[in-house]
Amino acid sequence: MGVDFYIDGCRYLSDKVTCTKIFVEVWNRNSEKIFAAESALPDLDSMSFNPVYSFKREFRAQHIDPTSLVLLTLVTWDKASN
Repeated sequence: MGVDFYIDGCRYLSDKVTCTKIFVEVWNRNSEKIFAAESALPDLDSMSFNPVYSFKREFRAQHIDPTSLVLLTLVTWDKASN
C-alpha cells in the first residue's frame, strides 16, 4: 500500500525569486510525523522563475493513517529583500 508524488516543476513564480527548494513531509492529526521529510533542488539548467524538478517521493507502509496530511513546502530566496 502506498502513494507516489511526482513534482516536475513550478510555474509562474515571481521575477524576484532567485532559487527554490521543495520540502515534502507527512503528518497525522496528532501532529506526529509519519514519514521523514525529504527535500529537492531544481535542475541547474532551469530558469529561476520556472524551475524544473525531477523529484519522486514514495510513501509505503502496511498501514497509512487515514488522517495523514502531505505538506508540500516551496522555499524561495527573494533577491529584493534577501
